[in-house]
Amino acid sequence: MKRIAFITCLSSAAGSLGVEKRMAEQAAAARGLGLPMDFIYVNHSRQVESPGVRFVPILPGDGPPALWRYGSLARQVDLDRYDALVLRWSGGDFSAYSAFFRENASRMVTEHHTKEEEEILVLGGAAVKKYVKYGMERVLGRRMLRQVAGIVGVTDEIAQYEAARSGSRAPLAVITNGIPTRSLPPVRYRPFDGKNLTILFPSTFFSPWQGLDRLAKSLLAFDPGPVSVRLVVVGNVPPALNPILDQLNARQGFTVERPGTVYGLALDELYDQAQLGMSVLGLHRKGMAQACALKTRDFAARGLPFVLGYDDPDFREDLDFVFRVPSDESLVDFDRVVSFLETNCSAPDITERMRAFAADRLDWDAKVKKLYEFACRAAAGE
Repeated sequence: MKRIAFITCLSSAAGSLGVEKRMAEQAAAARGLGLPMDFIYVNHSRQVESPGVRFVPILPGDGPPALWRYGSLARQVDLDRYDALVLRWSGGDFSAYSAFFRENASRMVTEHHTKEEEEILVLGGAAVKKYVKYGMERVLGRRMLRQVAGIVGVTDEIAQYEAARSGSRAPLAVITNGIPTRSLPPVRYRPFDGKNLTILFPSTFFSPWQGLDRLAKSLLAFDPGPVSVRLVVVGNVPPALNPILDQLNARQGFTVERPGTVYGLALDELYDQAQLGMSVLGLHRKGMAQACALKTRDFAARGLPFVLGYDDPDFREDLDFVFRVPSDESLVDFDRVVSFLETNCSAPDITERMRAFAADRLDWDAKVKKLYEFACRAAAGE
């Protein structure tokens, strides 16, 4: 069988727990299927301790991590042993558009999770740095995509965007994100009792498109009456969002908890306490309609009903455990959310039904196999 390397390069010293978790899950699925795939994680300082994931450090003396990360990869990994490379897209820059790329583009498939140029403009930070990054993505990123063997988007919208912005004629594939359904524990779901409502909103980092501010504004406009609302925000909350969360926390009937990054048994416990999960609410802010957020799959696989604020290809319109809201700046109507919980989410089998759906539609096995087969065909020019 042909051997494939799946490469993720993150220059941030902190890395990304969501990205690391995804790689470990994909590696486990590939191992279970007997697919010869090596998962390689290039980062400045973080080390993933997971079977099937190899950590490659950005070597001291290589210069700024953002500029020399691929050079470190090429010096430490024998890439010639692979028939195809799958590169999780981390931006077009002078590190990516280097000897590493030029030597491997003909057997490389890129994987995309967002509309990169739009996202760069939405992110905060110094204006000069932002526009330099945007310029490199617009010029070098487009040039790179015109030379690769194949392009994968996690949604059709993203795949078509990559082809259109670059003019690439490479074959396209849509492979949505998955979840290891068998390894996630079911929630000990306690239906909404009309008195206490716990809302769980997890994210590694609350970027603008997560929509945490939209949620806070919606709750500020909601009269809870006899209901005590507890909002648990799990992850790194930017300081700019703390004032509105403090305002909500000060209102009678509301409690806002910010435990920071939580994982393992502590995260499982928070899931057990929740009646409602909150997924992405601000995707429109970076010009996107479709996504396949990992948290959404986590909710489904664990059996926690949730609010969905974007179009997800894996979730049908008629699912009764999903409360859909428009992808815009309108407030979420929490009177309707309460009615949804009372009407749709009180059946004793709701967790089992959600987990059965996830096992059928969301498991990593089918998605990793599809990625392997597409990369082999694209690299071979088929």
